[in-house]
Amino acid sequence: MGWQRPLRSLIRHQPTMKDRMNHHSRLVMAARFQPVPRPGYSVQRIATGMLLGLATLGWGSPALHAQDIIVPNEFAEVDGPSANTTPDGTVNGLRFMNIYDASQFAALTQPAFLTGYTLRPDQVAGPSGPRTIRARIYASTTHRPLAEFSTRFDDNIGPDNTLVFDGTLIVRTENLPGPGNTREFDYAWPFTTPYLYDPTAGNLVVDVQILQSSGAATRIDGMDGSPVARQLSAPGSPTAATGQFFGVPVTRLSFAPALPITIRTSQVEVCWESVPDATYRVEWRSEVSPGDWRPLVECVRSTGNTTCVQDAVAPGEPRRFYRVVRVDCEPQ
Repeated sequence: MGWQRPLRSLIRHQPTMKDRMNHHSRLVMAARFQPVPRPGYSVQRIATGMLLGLATLGWGSPALHAQDIIVPNEFAEVDGPSANTTPDGTVNGLRFMNIYDASQFAALTQPAFLTGYTLRPDQVAGPSGPRTIRARIYASTTHRPLAEFSTRFDDNIGPDNTLVFDGTLIVRTENLPGPGNTREFDYAWPFTTPYLYDPTAGNLVVDVQILQSSGAATRIDGMDGSPVARQLSAPGSPTAATGQFFGVPVTRLSFAPALPITIRTSQVEVCWESVPDATYRVEWRSEVSPGDWRPLVECVRSTGNTTCVQDAVAPGEPRRFYRVVRVDCEPQ
């Protein structure tokens, strides 16, 4: 097909915040339970993509702020030594997987919610789209070191593998100047479902499965042989079993702050920004059972701009995570 490296082009973020808040929304929260509450819990706020908000709570930890982390860190203001130009026209099927070393996320002081990532054009001007992409993206955490990154995709996927995007997007760049000798990050791919990432649990894996792409080519900044990031790629199928190693794009990963939660001696209160008269389902899972979401409240109708539910918990229980999904239902 005349292409040398895998497709990596991404979407420009277009919807307004107001538009996003009117669509199906999801809240994810994390709380560590203690028999007696202590001061100093962190409070954060965010709304992005299809999310109402995200929350995490840690005793005595510093507040988490919304932040972007560029990987490899050393290329935050330096253009990468290589680049990739995607093909023109229609490409049917591509799978690529990026793995990022946990050491690159030292700026995160506690588990945080990955809400998307963004690439940038290469310093040397090239094609800039637009390109239409139909894709699925998964995120997970793996204990596998980068040096042992396998050519088999499934070997690299962590046990908490989460679908974070499934849809169609259009990508292009304005090719604007960035800091140093770089270009601005604007090939942005926002997730529609957040992914809770804890750097202390392992390395971050992002698995991108492109069903089809079409349109003009794009040229993306990157590097070969990085000790902190690798890419596995396989053209021809979005579900390929094996691939080959390629250079990885310089990537800006965005992490979200969260909505407030309140913890009491034996109860946690989960609150989110709601749409009056809308209905929601509240779910939870334990940190010892990743991916196994259980209903806390099957259906609750909001009566204002903030809605709260309570969960009774016993002292010493493992940390829990909560998510809120907007659904059409009738409270019982």
